[in-house]
Amino acid sequence: MAGHCDMTTNRYDVVVLCLSHFAGGMELDAVKMAEGFSKAGIRTLLVCRHGSFVAQQAQHAGVPHQEVEFRSKLSLKLIFQLRQILMQGDVRNLIFLGTSELKSIYFALVGMPQINLIVRYGTTMSTSKKDPLHRWFYSRVNYHLCISEHLKNNVRKIIPVSRKSGLGVIYTSSVFLPEPPVIAVKKAIHVGRIAAGKGQLDALLAVAGTGLPLKLVGSSDDDDYLARIKNEISARNMAKQVILTDFQQKPQQLFHDASIFLFPSHGEGLSNALIEALGNGLICIAYNNTVFPEFQRLGFHLHLARNQDIDHLRELVRKVMNNFSDEKYLASKNISLARKLFSREKEVKHMLAVLK
Repeated sequence: MAGHCDMTTNRYDVVVLCLSHFAGGMELDAVKMAEGFSKAGIRTLLVCRHGSFVAQQAQHAGVPHQEVEFRSKLSLKLIFQLRQILMQGDVRNLIFLGTSELKSIYFALVGMPQINLIVRYGTTMSTSKKDPLHRWFYSRVNYHLCISEHLKNNVRKIIPVSRKSGLGVIYTSSVFLPEPPVIAVKKAIHVGRIAAGKGQLDALLAVAGTGLPLKLVGSSDDDDYLARIKNEISARNMAKQVILTDFQQKPQQLFHDASIFLFPSHGEGLSNALIEALGNGLICIAYNNTVFPEFQRLGFHLHLARNQDIDHLRELVRKVMNNFSDEKYLASKNISLARKLFSREKEVKHMLAVLK
């Protein structure tokens, strides 16, 4: 087992567990959560897959972490490694970001009823898990933690929440720039993992013919989708208008060179990137699906196009460009609200209520 902590001498109040090999919002949330707990004086260990993006980010942030190696979602090797970490760390709270490895977690916790298992949901799910086998595994969950009201409703429909389990919403936090950028130029940006359904292609098509410069920022784990984007840029002669940029360690710094956050994702659990854009005063445009209407109910000013309607999306882009001064003013009102609702202090405070 690879790692960066001496488990024989450390004890932990909380283990944050994220076993994903992807590089997206959930993975960054795991690092942020562990870092937030640690800075609040809560003894915390982040457990992640060996050599993963999560491990790299934890190393960069100086977050205590332990790497585990395994090949399948249900893995004896993973079960034994988790048991060793939990027993040696005298752990009382295990927060799992994800769902895929729940079977292994179930068996790792056999004989340890004192551990408070919290499953944290960050992605909209479509396949029901209310069959008898899944009910058995999910019966071990003490608390189902959702990062939006949209996901809470989704979990009720998809996940077998037992009567003894809690279910609630705690918004994830963001660490904002000390000073929001001064927005002066008409430029758009999209920040997110480059994958089908994340909205990069929709954004590209929406700015076609508008003259609005667009920067697409994010790492790619979908070669076919990335090729489609590049082909579309070439076919439409948009090489000077649309720029593709790989993952950035501090993407908020790119907001100093943007004014419009164009994020037509086909569905999100919450979206860290949108929160950061709102908290930095960017003019935000998204689709009217999943969690995005929730931001309006929270009091934010943003534009919502009809779901996957690129013509309507382009219409909103033109509207923003034509009313740029008014839109900048309205977007500036989002800054204080975002920094209040999605603060690290608020997230940690609310998390303390579900920890043992």
